[in-house]
Amino acid sequence: MCREILLKGPLCNDKWTLIGNSYGSHYALNYAIVYPEHTSKVILTASPGTNNQFLVYYSDNINMRYSEKDIEILNKLRQSGKQGSIERMQISFKPYFYDQSKVVELFDPPKEEIPFFYNFAYFKAAIANPTFLNWDISKEVYETDIPIHIIQGRQDPVNGTEVQLNERAKNSELTYIERAGHFPWVEQPEAFFSTLRKSLTDS
Repeated sequence: MCREILLKGPLCNDKWTLIGNSYGSHYALNYAIVYPEHTSKVILTASPGTNNQFLVYYSDNINMRYSEKDIEILNKLRQSGKQGSIERMQISFKPYFYDQSKVVELFDPPKEEIPFFYNFAYFKAAIANPTFLNWDISKEVYETDIPIHIIQGRQDPVNGTEVQLNERAKNSELTYIERAGHFPWVEQPEAFFSTLRKSLTDS
């Protein structure tokens, strides 16, 4: 395997199957269009598409799913300075789930990993960039022949962009996981991993 690829870019003839989840799907797609000769397939889960325009409606989709109790608790946690606490994340991410009781299955990391579990500084820096909303790789993605398989939770609050990507990409497939939100492997692991395994083995 070409170890240098992660640090310096492709230095060998290996081809990769790339898997990108959520905002990570942007990185997978960008890698594929920059290094098409080293990409065999791209698998996207909970994909926001090919640009950052999903952020225009994304916050509304999240906020409408909070209960009054959730908002009350979040306000108290903000005032207490517990910005990155696991408790806050468990409540903040409830709207991402079809079954909100399963949020605890995602946000229960080992104690030693908690300081690195969610990087608020990274997202603040990215969003603060004046060119952030204008970032767009749609043209390049729609022109590539690399196979793209999109696996999307039917109740994902980021939904909408996956349809356009699937319709406009030359070689794409879209599979919905029913009764699942942004983290389908947590809510519907059997359906999700069955779909993922099939995608990995299909030529």
